[in-house]
Amino acid sequence: MNKKPFNIGKYKGILISVALFIMLDASVLILNFYLSFSISDDAQAVNIAGRQRMLSQKTAKSLYELQSIKGDEQRIKTVQNELLTTVSLFDKTLTAFSEGGETINTDGQSINLSAVKTRVSQQSINEAKILWTPFYKSILRSVDNDTVNYDLLPMAIAFAKTDNLNILGLMNTLTVDLEQTASNQAIKLRIIQTVGISLAILNFFIILFHFVRQLRESDEIVEAARQETTEILDTVKEGLFLIDHKLEIGSQYSKQLIDILELNEISGKNFSDLISNMVSRKEIETTEGFVNILFNPKIKEKLIRDLNPLNLIEVNIENKQSVYSNKFLSFDFSRVYKHNKIQHILVTVSDITDKILLEKTLEQLREQENEQLEMFSSIIHTNSDLVKEFIDDAFVSFNKINDLLKAQDSSVSSLKLKAEQIFRIIHNFKGEAQSLNLHKFSKMAHDFETELKLLSHNPILSGNDFLALAVKLNALMQYTKSISEFVPKLVKMTQEKSNTNTTSLKINNKFREYSNDLSSQTQKPCILASSGLDEISLNYDTQKLISSIIIQLIRNTFAHGIETTHDRELSQKPLVARIDCHLSLIDNKTLELTYQDDGAGIDVEKVKTRAIENNLLTKEKLESMDSRRIVSLIFEPGLSTTDQANELAGQGIGMDIVKTSIISNNGKIKLQNKRGLGTKFTITLPYFTSQPEQSNHLLEAVS
Repeated sequence: MNKKPFNIGKYKGILISVALFIMLDASVLILNFYLSFSISDDAQAVNIAGRQRMLSQKTAKSLYELQSIKGDEQRIKTVQNELLTTVSLFDKTLTAFSEGGETINTDGQSINLSAVKTRVSQQSINEAKILWTPFYKSILRSVDNDTVNYDLLPMAIAFAKTDNLNILGLMNTLTVDLEQTASNQAIKLRIIQTVGISLAILNFFIILFHFVRQLRESDEIVEAARQETTEILDTVKEGLFLIDHKLEIGSQYSKQLIDILELNEISGKNFSDLISNMVSRKEIETTEGFVNILFNPKIKEKLIRDLNPLNLIEVNIENKQSVYSNKFLSFDFSRVYKHNKIQHILVTVSDITDKILLEKTLEQLREQENEQLEMFSSIIHTNSDLVKEFIDDAFVSFNKINDLLKAQDSSVSSLKLKAEQIFRIIHNFKGEAQSLNLHKFSKMAHDFETELKLLSHNPILSGNDFLALAVKLNALMQYTKSISEFVPKLVKMTQEKSNTNTTSLKINNKFREYSNDLSSQTQKPCILASSGLDEISLNYDTQKLISSIIIQLIRNTFAHGIETTHDRELSQKPLVARIDCHLSLIDNKTLELTYQDDGAGIDVEKVKTRAIENNLLTKEKLESMDSRRIVSLIFEPGLSTTDQANELAGQGIGMDIVKTSIISNNGKIKLQNKRGLGTKFTITLPYFTSQPEQSNHLLEAVS
């Protein structure tokens, strides 16, 4: 992409001002660093000078204490060591102050002190050395590392009596002078900072002056270019402009272009930059190549017109009111000749939004019509009583979800619980819709689940996060209402003759039809054999419970259990899978539902992998568990062995719903798993003629 050469002379004043500003800032910064380190050194010197006062007092105290504890060898040794350490540190530090050198700071670390520079400090150090030197020698003569010479000790004590206070005074003078030096350095630092800030402000105004003058000159150039637009035809409905072989846009363009692209000025811009916010980088490169081909006179224009990558693009453009709007634009490219040479490319931009939206509206109407026809076809081929029952149950489920959405919850835990409760309701609704081949309902419920899944990944939930669910729920309710208006007519048209066992037979057929439908969808041939479902009289609640359990188990079988025909052939199994579902009554008290398939069974290793990925258990904990306990993890919420969620499985909630439904109805569930041979679920439920009371029961899993 070619660009105009940078004219440094145009910005000379600004560049000089900026350079001066940088130099000034750098100078102030260097001085700040220097003075800051100097102040830090001075502060450390003040602390060490203050310590000298303490050391002189400690020396005198140790001498007096040695005199008073004569005969106590253990105590003498301790005081002796302290005295030698004290005088050694005092002498070393005094030398460092005088000549510069190494000593120990107040933190016990080795440091280098600079020699004092002021007259007062130097005089204090010199006078202190005069007093300290004989005192120090007297101490060393009377006290060494091995013994204390009590004959010479009085001489050292005499020095302490006569000179210690003078040494203390000199160290006080040194400390005060060092503090004054540090204070002067701080004042100097503040003055430098004040001057630096003042100069920086002055330099800023100089830069501002140059910048404003530069802007004024640029405005004059822009104004001159705008005058040329008066020569463009105001009546042209398309956006027109020219680009040269460098892809730079000319100064003249149609007024309509401004309305189409929502821009104020495009002259002088590069065409690639113009469309950079409209298309991807790859499409920009393709467009650049296409324009370069147009500038090639050896290639006929008609032959490459179909290669135009910008024939139709969808863009999101911000208008003058900062509002974004979607548009569909079409770019057309034509050669402009001068003296039989390709001089420019004329670009024509057309806003075809209305045309595209009309086409999309017609397509949506066709899709809606097809969906309605498909739905009505499914309803017509489904028992009308079951459809009516489904619609009635749907509104019950929607009302429950609506009540949950309206509940005022503030804590994250209560909001997560709300999401889980809604998930269970909508998942059961989806299963019922799938069992009746009502695919539109199933798809809408799956979209609802997807939105819920996003909420479950949000660590900090709030009530506003559920607003999207309210919108989807309203769409579901409106669609269900529209279908419900058609159902009475369907019931009247397809009303069946009286049959003493009609309801049970319809339920039995529903499971077989659902299995056949999933078999067709997944390309997994399967037959479902059932018994007992049409022989035992069940109340409405129990019938609905067993129905929802069987639907979920069938769905789970096709999603996880039954293998493809190819895999079954490799395993030397019948190509057509089999599901056996039996309901029996034991002692007129207990219902026993057995559900068995001859699929691949549950992959224990895959369950372990998913449990770790979902942070249910650690790898170490799983290694300590037997396969029976690991298999039972399929009943945990959020765990699914499906790699990608779809309408059939993958949300990790189905088996959790089965378990919860059974336990909440005083039931038990036992799972038998044989890898490669299939799974068997044995479910027991109390047999009541009325709604049973609820209690907690255990979940069993056998591998």
